[in-house]
Amino acid sequence: MKKIIFLFIVFIFDCFLASEIINQDKPLLGDWDLKAQKVWEIGKYGEEPMASPILACVSGDGTIFMHDFKHGLHFSIDSSGKLKTSFARKGEGPGEVRFPWGYFSVDNKLIVFDRPKLHFFLADGTYQKSIPITTRSDRPGVFINENEYISYPKSDEGEIIHVNLEKGSRKVIKKISTYKDATYISRGKAVVVPWLHAEFVADYDAQNHRFYYGINDAYLINVIDSEGNMINTFSLKRQKRKVSAEMDKEYRKQNPNESEMISPEMVKSLPKELTYFRKIQITNGWVYVFVTNFAEYWDDQQIDIFSLDGKYTYRAVFKLGSGEKIYSASLFPGVFIQGNYLYTIVLDKDHDYKLVKYQISLPSS
Repeated sequence: MKKIIFLFIVFIFDCFLASEIINQDKPLLGDWDLKAQKVWEIGKYGEEPMASPILACVSGDGTIFMHDFKHGLHFSIDSSGKLKTSFARKGEGPGEVRFPWGYFSVDNKLIVFDRPKLHFFLADGTYQKSIPITTRSDRPGVFINENEYISYPKSDEGEIIHVNLEKGSRKVIKKISTYKDATYISRGKAVVVPWLHAEFVADYDAQNHRFYYGINDAYLINVIDSEGNMINTFSLKRQKRKVSAEMDKEYRKQNPNESEMISPEMVKSLPKELTYFRKIQITNGWVYVFVTNFAEYWDDQQIDIFSLDGKYTYRAVFKLGSGEKIYSASLFPGVFIQGNYLYTIVLDKDHDYKLVKYQISLPSS
């Protein structure tokens, strides 16, 4: 009997130890070489040059969905870089999008979150349907399938919710520690700087039915199952990057109009450190955490690679050529991995935008 009690205590102790992994800022297996090789690049949608592009998402079959604010259109581009079609122009009619707040690719379809609606399109741009979202807290975060998604808080709602569109049901699966929406009011306008203010960042592991999430002002990621039960947490001991005077100067140079809206008082009240990460992506049995960069144009992208149970295994850095910049609109992380390919928008030496596809090497599962 004593032996059984002892083994039970050991089992509980092991479970407790396994429940949290604290990683040092040194990957167990060192740096990972992505071996990025350019496959193709395009600077036009057919005959129209890219003007204010957003890389919305990439589907499982390699179809790339883009949006261009200046053209007021969405674009579907095939895996070879050829334009399939333009669709979903700016507007409020059937098949039109007023303002995109989020993009999701499910079963090679495109789902656009256009608050307070979800618009569904096929890969060729064909409009299927729109579904209203009546509850503000049910904004989509990660889709499980076409009819189910996970909603998580953007501000201080503090709940992770499973939404079933087909059944019209919603279920709170997890209550989390709340945090306040990090906005600042300047001259009557609310200002959010994504790389400085806390965001809820997440992804869904469809193979293992797990949800990975974290609030990015701390390098802490939680893992829960589809019922909201905590599986484990993992963290990384890393110092926050300070916002330097050079960073601030570069941001103002990139965004002259926005800089004019920000008062001196606003500048003083902004956070002086970057958040830790902008994106979590579960791919091929690994957790890819995309480290936060400052502003909308970057020289490189660091990616921390964790095992599914949270061990910091590799560090990868994607770099461009001299004079080129990775571009990302502030609401949308600008680097996507799909299969053994990486996609991003590049601002070249001539200050022209290009969509570029790279073949990369990733760790095996």
